[in-house]
Amino acid sequence: MNKPIIGIVSKHYATYKSNKIDTFVRDEVKQAIFDNGGIAIGI
Repeated sequence: MNKPIIGIVSKHYATYKSNKIDTFVRDEVKQAIFDNGGIAIGI
């Protein structure tokens, strides 16, 4: 059986100590997908 692939829109935020932009996805969202047999991919 194939696992569904779920695309998650990540949130972008700029760090104040450097000029780079980081992205993140809440752990609760990723864990809920994994617990139900899916694969989470950040978009």
